[in-house]
Amino acid sequence: MNLETYWKAALQQDADAMRSFFHEDAFINWHNTNEHFTVEEFIRANCEYPGAWDGKIERCEQIDDLYITVTHVFTPDKTSSFHVTSFIQCKAGKIASIDEYWGDDGDAPQWRLDKKMKNPWEKINLSDYENHMRSASVMQLQAMNQMMKGQFNTYPIHTVMILGVAGGNGLEHIPPNTEKVFGVDINPTYLAECAKRYTHLADTLACICADLTAENITLPHADLVVANLLIEYIGYRCFQHVIAKTNPLYVSCIIQINTDDGFVSASPYLHVFDDLNAVHHPIQETELITAMQEAGYFQSAQKEHPLPNGKKLVQLDFKRGKQ
Repeated sequence: MNLETYWKAALQQDADAMRSFFHEDAFINWHNTNEHFTVEEFIRANCEYPGAWDGKIERCEQIDDLYITVTHVFTPDKTSSFHVTSFIQCKAGKIASIDEYWGDDGDAPQWRLDKKMKNPWEKINLSDYENHMRSASVMQLQAMNQMMKGQFNTYPIHTVMILGVAGGNGLEHIPPNTEKVFGVDINPTYLAECAKRYTHLADTLACICADLTAENITLPHADLVVANLLIEYIGYRCFQHVIAKTNPLYVSCIIQINTDDGFVSASPYLHVFDDLNAVHHPIQETELITAMQEAGYFQSAQKEHPLPNGKKLVQLDFKRGKQ
């Protein structure tokens, strides 16, 4: 059963093409409106529905002869938008029945928007974060600063994007011939301080406030994407999505390898990070390499930097294309 072709016929309101997919005695239920159709009734209801329509299947699952699709249906001008879940039972290669559930797309009600939890990184004070990172028991700010010098100067690039740029640690190592630097962070106060600290990069640095876990995120292209201690807070799949949006030639990541149960190292500022458990994703070297291969990137380099608390930073570099 070619469901892409079926949905194309339905969205184009092509009655003859739709008819070819059904058994003569098939039936269709629209549960939202409590309607039951024969094949001909369903085709007429679909093809006489006013307006032009477009859409795409966003998810498809199969259990034996049962197909479950989630389809985004919308008008070309996007003034009307729906998501429809269809349970399509097939027999001998044709549709025997459909149970369909339609839902209007729209904004969340204000009361839910008002209660929406902020990302924990939006609440952490920059000075607390940096003081923790530079403390004698952690030393990650200093370590990443030196590692970033290598990240920025290894590859022939004109543009670079730093994901999770925070206050701009390491930006002093940006090569003078770099045309554009995109600093991305979810915390707008971090970005304001970053721009304030690096006024000499005013014509080069563009600060972008963005939630990297958002599906509809839009990011500019960059030759190199740097993601240091960032993937731990968005996960592999979101990182793949961000890389696909940015389409860099090179990707350089730093991840932390833990030797104990805690991913945040001990310091006087430890409890500032208590809420990060809600967004933390354990990251492993082999799993990150696999995720990047799935995204079309292959490992080109690896470096390690030991930390005073027994943890270590691991830098993994990738290049787009074949290995």
